[in-house]
Amino acid sequence: MPAHSEIYKDCTIEITEDDQLFINGKMIDCTYDTAMKMWYSSYLPYSQYQSQRDLAKAVIADTEEFGS
Repeated sequence: MPAHSEIYKDCTIEITEDDQLFINGKMIDCTYDTAMKMWYSSYLPYSQYQSQRDLAKAVIADTEEFGS
């Protein structure tokens, strides 16, 4: 069961208790940089986000795989 779940631009974002991120059921590989206190992913390699929610929304908005 996800710790957080929401719908954004017709995509389902789920974040589990152990910080795994899923968009429409697909696991999104993301990493937390403890020094910078930011999240990043290979989906958007030159961008960093303060939260996994912000990262997920950017992936949905800025990639063809999830964008509408």
